[in-house]
Amino acid sequence: MPEWDAVENYISSRGYVTVYSPQYDNELEDHVMSFDARVMDLYLKSISYCFEEALLQSEENGDAEAEEYDLVGINSNSFTSDKNHHNIFLEWDDCQHLPDINTLKSIGGTLVKTDGGFHILKTADISWQELQELQEIYNCCNGFRHYSDIRKSSCLRVCPKGNNRLEVIQKEDSFLYSIYEQLVNRLEEVYNVLVRY
Repeated sequence: MPEWDAVENYISSRGYVTVYSPQYDNELEDHVMSFDARVMDLYLKSISYCFEEALLQSEENGDAEAEEYDLVGINSNSFTSDKNHHNIFLEWDDCQHLPDINTLKSIGGTLVKTDGGFHILKTADISWQELQELQEIYNCCNGFRHYSDIRKSSCLRVCPKGNNRLEVIQKEDSFLYSIYEQLVNRLEEVYNVLVRY
């Protein structure tokens, strides 16, 4: 991340990821890990190992192609001035409530297409209440809002979920996106080695 090395280019180097299980019929189980983006190479090794272990465990259980293994997501309070401040994280997984593509692009930030909808992550430093209001205004999906409210932080996936891959449609030139991109690329590599091939 050479273009973002200077400390004035970001508020904080402290990021948070959640390793979680997509068992939406029960209470969502998750584990939040913090990391320092100034030593990103070291953290990429650590999170790769966690994801690899989850995939291998699923393979042992005979469901490596299913969606039962742990997933990894980046948290909205990463790289903000305070743990209670947030970047703008929005998610839609139901086409019925999805804004049109021009509205999505006009929000700004990074726009990501998933198999079932879209994610937006945009650099900000806003309160939890402000983020909740935006998620309501843009009619984000209920499951995303529900679990965000439980954790008081939103989380967007940075790893493959079966065949549901992440396709970046619009990039934000930001520190947040540079870290997001590194996480997505590394976990895609791990998945491809262990599951696809």
